[in-house]
Amino acid sequence: MPSEALLSLLPTLIEVILRRYGDKTKQPRDTVHFGWCIPAACTIPDLELSLNEHLQNVDTPLRNKNISYSASVRKEFCARESDAGNYTIADYSFALLTLIFVLLVFLSTAYDYQANNKQSEEKAKKKTRNQKFLLAFSARANFTEMSHMETSNPDLGVLNGLRTIAIFVIIIDHRFGTFTSSALINFNYVEQQFRAPFACVVFHGDLFVDSFFLLSGLLVAYGLLVQFDKRMVNPGFIVFLRYIR
Repeated sequence: MPSEALLSLLPTLIEVILRRYGDKTKQPRDTVHFGWCIPAACTIPDLELSLNEHLQNVDTPLRNKNISYSASVRKEFCARESDAGNYTIADYSFALLTLIFVLLVFLSTAYDYQANNKQSEEKAKKKTRNQKFLLAFSARANFTEMSHMETSNPDLGVLNGLRTIAIFVIIIDHRFGTFTSSALINFNYVEQQFRAPFACVVFHGDLFVDSFFLLSGLLVAYGLLVQFDKRMVNPGFIVFLRYIR
């Protein structure tokens, strides 16, 4: 009988929720988060003991129905003012690695421009192995190589265009994902983005990722077939270079 009465109330509750939010896609957020500032001398067990004593003594509407509450405090939920701004070894290592890569890109790009200026004045000659290593991090050389299209067949321009559109949408999706995973104050803004008409297409990330990989693999395979007609290249070495890049 109680379960039947509960089921009979469900349609009414759903109607109340729909009238309250006015949108079937609105997620209710009827949760209150709050914290306490306590002296630093108090430990986590002290706070947990005080909370449980309060819950045992406070009068709640459900006490008559033999429902009680208990509190538990986890160490991860506690923070001190002195803890803010402390960097770990991992933070310094990441910053150092990022700085090294930025310097490599800057120095390699500068050397690339200087080498091209010399070659424009002199006769162009084949780059040595050391020069290739120095140009590995050149932003100019890598952008030129990555944006290069196979021109042996003009019909492939459509596939290159679709691949370009896919990578731009993937970048937008990743940017939005980074935004939603960071600190948010207004969750309604995220829900409004998903209700927009373009969200059905732009936020369909799996479709664009699969399309990008499929088109890229097809174009690479076609380019390799054209290259194999001129000279034989080790396919494993090509895969290794693309993985490193």
